[in-house]
Amino acid sequence: MEHSSILLFYKQRIQAVTELTHLLTRQSKIISRWRLAIFLIAALWTWYLWSQPLFIAIGLALLGAIFIYLVARSTKSDHELNLQLHILSINQAEVKTLEGQYSFRKSGDQYLSSQNDKINGMTRDLDIYGQGSLFQYIN
Repeated sequence: MEHSSILLFYKQRIQAVTELTHLLTRQSKIISRWRLAIFLIAALWTWYLWSQPLFIAIGLALLGAIFIYLVARSTKSDHELNLQLHILSINQAEVKTLEGQYSFRKSGDQYLSSQNDKINGMTRDLDIYGQGSLFQYIN
């Protein structure tokens, strides 16, 4: 594949993943609202039918099962959303790299110290670490 087709692939992938993250965010909000609604219905059910424990038990068992299902679904949806956000950040990093932008990468400044210069004084001269360095380019 040539450079422009790879860049186009990543940009299309970013667009698709962005749309999916918006969809998953909406889905997560809807599930959260349903969980709140089920909790409030269970509270009202208990309050309204306080004198009839059999109906309370049946209703709470059913609403509890629905609530647990929604919690499990919410967890799965949140996990999928986090996965897609990581995929999105990887694809955005690839586009920046293909466009020749390396400044967002780690520069290795933590390895630049006066102690390292005493041991090997050429790390600064050769741009091994720091902004625009070999470390940043390879990383």
